[in-house]
Amino acid sequence: MYKLPSDFDTTFLIGAVLEMICFNANQIYFHFNRNISFVVENNVFYTEARTAVEKKVDVSCNESNLMQLLEHAIEQAKADSSGTLTTVFDNGAVLKLVDTSEQYESYKIVVGDKVTIV
Repeated sequence: MYKLPSDFDTTFLIGAVLEMICFNANQIYFHFNRNISFVVENNVFYTEARTAVEKKVDVSCNESNLMQLLEHAIEQAKADSSGTLTTVFDNGAVLKLVDTSEQYESYKIVVGDKVTIV
C-alpha cells in the first residue's frame, strides 16, 4: 500500500530516547522524546543485546521484553528499500519495523505533524 521513501533520512532518530511504550489490541506505540513516535500495526522484531537472538513480537502480545528499551537512545538507524527500519539502541538492542503487507499499513513514523506511513 505505502512504501518507505527511497530517500528516507534516518538521522533525525539518532539520539532519540524511548520514553514510553503503549499497547492496545492492534498496535504498539513507541514514544520518544523530540515528539517522535512509531505506531506498529503488524509484527516488530526485537533483539536483546544480552541474547543476540532476534524475536518476533506480535502486536497482540501478552508479554514482551520491549520494556528493556525504555530510557535508551537510538545510536544507529537505517532504512532499506524493502521498507524495513532498523534501529540500534545504546544498550545494544535492535528494534526492526518491517513492511509485511502489500494491502495494509505495517507501521507509521510520526514526527510532530508529519506522518510517514509504511
